[in-house]
Amino acid sequence: MNTPPWYKQFWPWLILAPLIVSVLVGTTMLIMSIRYFDGTVRDDYYKSGLAINQELEKDVIAQQLELKASLRFDSLTGDVVLDLQGQLEQMPTTLKLALEFPTRADRDLEITLNHQNGSRYVGALADRLNNRWYIQLQPPSEQWRLQGVVRFPSEDAVILSASTQ
Repeated sequence: MNTPPWYKQFWPWLILAPLIVSVLVGTTMLIMSIRYFDGTVRDDYYKSGLAINQELEKDVIAQQLELKASLRFDSLTGDVVLDLQGQLEQMPTTLKLALEFPTRADRDLEITLNHQNGSRYVGALADRLNNRWYIQLQPPSEQWRLQGVVRFPSEDAVILSASTQ
């Protein structure tokens, strides 16, 4: 009887196909997980959860001071202009503007805005931005904060306010 070699038969390939596919998918997932690192889980998540109350207090203080800000980004020059309104006794000399990218922490930016005159603050972006970003504005003392969301490129003013959640 003349039987063909094993690799020319149907049944061995039917048995080996799921194993070969599993190895290929596993290798692909390993390569992707190494190449596209998405950060680690915080080991102090409990402390971070407890600290949320302190963050919420910043929002309450901003509401009590009736703080609001209008923020403009110039896409050509990279200038950032902020007009701050509220019942502050004295305007801070600088403000910290944090731009947080929703999915990649390595793209987060922090800009220092310097007080010009009245309630105006000015700073500059080094690069042009695209996509959606979360914005957080705080004084150096971090007593209060204002938050907002912007989608770049944007010529419209972004209104920052205290979170009311």
